[in-house]
Amino acid sequence: MKRVIIISILCNLLLIVSSPAQGCVGSRPLGMGGAFISLADSVEAVYWNPAGLTQINDEYIDFTLTLNKKDQMGYRSFFAFNKKFSNISAGFSYITRLRSWNVLEEWYVVSLARKINRKTSVGMNGRYEVHSNGFTDEQLDLCGLYKLTDHLSVGFLYQSINNFRPSISYHISNNTVVCLDIY
Repeated sequence: MKRVIIISILCNLLLIVSSPAQGCVGSRPLGMGGAFISLADSVEAVYWNPAGLTQINDEYIDFTLTLNKKDQMGYRSFFAFNKKFSNISAGFSYITRLRSWNVLEEWYVVSLARKINRKTSVGMNGRYEVHSNGFTDEQLDLCGLYKLTDHLSVGFLYQSINNFRPSISYHISNNTVVCLDIY
């Protein structure tokens, strides 16, 4: 009964203070309001926190098509897959984003991650961007994931080496998790 009350209070609080996600790719992170950095336990980790790829033992392919503006950054399509090698986890993703000034961006992202010990993983993204106005760019993301306990995790994404995004998640049960990301 105590858990039901806590979950109910947290859900109501989230409904009161939530707003559209700043930037969101992947259906599961979108369903979580864009709070996924410290969870990062599915193939969507290639965008949110590649260090989370070390938590995935199987190979997955994901495709999400955003039909309306559910985030403020204009993400439209997201394709990703992952593969685990002996001591390195890897992923690839392709993202399209339509900016408010009608410039279409295509992102080609290679993700690498490595487990440092039982509780700590680190990762990185190398991103090549092609914009419809002829501009190209290269970006680097650094990230980490640390399991404080079996239920509590912290993570961070240092996106483009200028946007630090910390996160915390708590597993209430096998099917229920509460996450908070700061964007």
